[in-house]
Amino acid sequence: MNSFKKIFILAAVLVSSLSVFARNFDYIQQGEYAYYLDNRGGNSFYRGYLVFHMEDNTTLVFSRALDLKSKKDVTYAFVVREEQGGMPVLVEQRNVPGDDPLFSQNVPDFLNFHVMYAQNDTKIGYNTSFNDEWPDYTQVYHYNKLLPMFRFLYISNDKYPRADYRLNRAGILPQKNSKKFFTMQPVYFKHGKQKASYSIPDAAEQTVEFGGHSVTLDQNWKVSSANGGKLATMGIVSDLDAQFSVKPLSAKGVDLSSQPTKEEMLRTLLLRSAENADFATLKVSNEDNGLALSIETFDVSSKVFNFSYIKLLDDAVVNFTTFDFAYEAQKKYFKKILNSVK
Repeated sequence: MNSFKKIFILAAVLVSSLSVFARNFDYIQQGEYAYYLDNRGGNSFYRGYLVFHMEDNTTLVFSRALDLKSKKDVTYAFVVREEQGGMPVLVEQRNVPGDDPLFSQNVPDFLNFHVMYAQNDTKIGYNTSFNDEWPDYTQVYHYNKLLPMFRFLYISNDKYPRADYRLNRAGILPQKNSKKFFTMQPVYFKHGKQKASYSIPDAAEQTVEFGGHSVTLDQNWKVSSANGGKLATMGIVSDLDAQFSVKPLSAKGVDLSSQPTKEEMLRTLLLRSAENADFATLKVSNEDNGLALSIETFDVSSKVFNFSYIKLLDDAVVNFTTFDFAYEAQKKYFKKILNSVK
């Protein structure tokens, strides 16, 4: 669809939805970025957004559109504000290629994605889908409230149910490191066959104290001091097969002054450790003493996938990471450890 035609249609959608929602862009964190693989209409683009909130109640969005076929790379910026009543308004555009709709598509996309989130935010769970009706087709948004930016993993089409717009990579960048955003490339996750086995020697159990919490490990683990706390590590097939820690929230960069919900805090923790994460593997679970997530990340240096687990306790964060093949082979062993946290 022509970019300017879509902006016209989007304006009509916005006007009709003014009484439906009212919120700002502050659900996106300062310095939060996200990249998406866009295969709509047979094209192949890599589209990204980097968000900074400004003091005049506007939001500055750096954006990038990379044509993966021609390698043409366009970066630009635009400023948005949400008016009273919930209407997102485009305040300013800088270097947006209006004469090239395929590259300027990021702008109407951003506004439309915001509308979809704002209309449905209170109904979004850990596996929720909503329809976005257009004259000739229906887009289906697949959400998880812990995901970055607009909270959707991918968008499919009622006529072509495969994912044609998918979250690829995301995280948080401080302003001093924002140049990194403009050089990022797509990450393609290929989960091959896991190694057949991973053995852990029998060893005597030990209870290890982590501040006000404890966990039952065994003698295969080595405990050391790290950043004012403790870190437990295990090495059997490598120097570092797995690591485990329990740290207070204050040491994990979570801003408690705004009284965030548990989901918002856990999402922040994910964003701060999400580089090279395969968001399609994200799983969320309500456990006895906290909210937890697990996700697989790709280690570029070792060329293997890691299994990462983050659990939010009332006053602390549990972090556990191991090789994905090790976790699959010894799931019962590792779950016993994670369930022993008190």
